[in-house]
Amino acid sequence: MSVRPLLSVVAAGAVVMAVALAAGTPATAQAKRHHCDARLDPTISILQPRAAFRVSGEVCSKGRVHIQQRRKGKWRGIGRTRADRGGGYSACVRLRRTGRSKVRLRVVGRHGARARATVHLSAQGAAGCELHLLKQDLATDPNPIPLWGDIDAVSPTRAQWFAAGGPDGGPFRRMTALDGDLYHGNSERAELGDSDYLFEDGNSDTFYLYRAGMRRVTSYWMRLPTNFPMVSKAWQVVMQMKQTDPANNADGTPVIALQAIQNQWILKQSSSPGPGEDTRVLWRTPARLGVWTHITVDATYSTDPAAGRFAITIGGASSPVLHTYDMKYEISPPGPELRPGDPIPDHLRLGIYHDPSMPGTSVDIAQVQIFG
Repeated sequence: MSVRPLLSVVAAGAVVMAVALAAGTPATAQAKRHHCDARLDPTISILQPRAAFRVSGEVCSKGRVHIQQRRKGKWRGIGRTRADRGGGYSACVRLRRTGRSKVRLRVVGRHGARARATVHLSAQGAAGCELHLLKQDLATDPNPIPLWGDIDAVSPTRAQWFAAGGPDGGPFRRMTALDGDLYHGNSERAELGDSDYLFEDGNSDTFYLYRAGMRRVTSYWMRLPTNFPMVSKAWQVVMQMKQTDPANNADGTPVIALQAIQNQWILKQSSSPGPGEDTRVLWRTPARLGVWTHITVDATYSTDPAAGRFAITIGGASSPVLHTYDMKYEISPPGPELRPGDPIPDHLRLGIYHDPSMPGTSVDIAQVQIFG
């Protein structure tokens, strides 16, 4: 064989190899994209038809981002923006007209990363792009105290951290109350949250304080274990937006509480924005065990029923927009920094808190976020 044909064969082989490598590059990139944990988080889950609202999340790499709405069997654009170097993005978008009560959304990143979300439509829903992420606990730190201020339990070991297994496969926290875990009274408790409205060195001790006039959207995921006690009629609280200390009207029933009992999620309210030991049911929806459930509260906080506003979405079920008080007012003698009649700030508490007649149990918590 002459040198020229041999060179031709080598050159042809090089071309084939180059083509093969080039063909492999997209496949490799696609494999990387397949393992990308993209997110799409609407700041409001109960929206007015054709509302403008803000979405945020991650698409894993910088570059253009398209936000789309499913309508008449096709994905149609409703907004676009650019992600930063870490893949984070935020955009104000507006819904297209639709006759459905649920709207499916999708985000598409520059390199194909995708995520989906669903919002619900209601004439009493919210609208607006003024909401931004203010605080979050994504359980990236195994220790919750720097964010929450306190573990209200007989032992810090009642708060556990898991590196994987959350709603998106990521980390989550587990709060457990065992039989006999009486903490601060005659009830069994294992909750995150510090009941204190006073600031130290300009910082709050608790995860978040809700003050009069604020509109805040609180979003989190919760999972009840498959053996969670749900049949009994005894009370069992898994979320509180409760009045804080030090205040003379801080005791009594929480102004807002979410219970998990009788196979239902039950939203309850203290019977009065003043002193009160009784509660009433505002709304309820069936509960499922062993699955992650997304819970969102969109509220404007006030002691005045005419000014207070409260709406909750649990899984795919949404409450009506409730015009009611969601704060308590101080009585005499008042606590420091308060006067009689002043609204007492609420604080967020997540975990298990129940009647001691109930068997010990736990709840899982993930992706806690506050928007405002």
